[in-house]
Amino acid sequence: MPLGANKAALFGASAGGFSASGGTETTYDSGGTTYIVHSFTASGTFTIEGGSGDVDILMIAGAGGGAGGSGNVNYGGAGGGAGGQLEGSAIEMNTGEYAITIGAGGASGGTSSGASGSSSTIVETAWGTATALGGGGAPEGPSNGTSGGSGSGASGYSAASGGTATQSTSNGLTGYGFAGGDSSYGAGGAGGGGGGAGGVGGNAAAISAGGARGPGRSNTIQSGSADVRAIGGLGKGVNQSGGAAGAANTGNGGDGNRGGSYSGGAGGSGIIVFRYAT
Repeated sequence: MPLGANKAALFGASAGGFSASGGTETTYDSGGTTYIVHSFTASGTFTIEGGSGDVDILMIAGAGGGAGGSGNVNYGGAGGGAGGQLEGSAIEMNTGEYAITIGAGGASGGTSSGASGSSSTIVETAWGTATALGGGGAPEGPSNGTSGGSGSGASGYSAASGGTATQSTSNGLTGYGFAGGDSSYGAGGAGGGGGGAGGVGGNAAAISAGGARGPGRSNTIQSGSADVRAIGGLGKGVNQSGGAAGAANTGNGGDGNRGGSYSGGAGGSGIIVFRYAT
């Protein structure tokens, strides 16, 4: 339910005089508690207008773009790594303006590498900075995967290792991110899958079978129902076409694509969500 200017009339301030504005404001009931939610799908400002309160936070960075198969019909491309995910419960926040940056997804790669995603951040002078790290972009040439919030898969042009995950705890928020999958090499090769916030990307099984997506991580902060986001991009084999992009505001990695100058998919952009009880 959108709130807008009617929020104060509907609920007043939370316990302790806590009140906030910014982003898209909604509300829902869960377990006998009414929650106010502020969802940021674009950069902006989260303003706490009075008092202090405990806030649940979800942050997801932009994901890495997938790559094509090195311009060579005998090689498949790797999947991009998911954006790093941060979660926190009952995080104390006080009066102030919190600058919100939503990380963009990385561009896709054809005969070049997919770009890494950009970080999502919350910054306030007294509170500090929380940073969800962008996912690794899939490499184009014979190369190991790229490190990021979650790592990308390795290029199908070589027998190589997936990129490592770099997301860790940030300003009291717990970080989630996993490594990308390994590639295969033979009379051709397949790319590894991108890592996700819920698990590692799959290793390429054969020249015609790229690695599976790293699973995402479920979170209920935004709607009260489970949302699974920050899923790794799909690795591709020699003849596996596709190259789907990660959806906006999911932090999902872009898929790889088959060899022969086909482009992978762009990574999905990130999101930041705040929730507090009325």
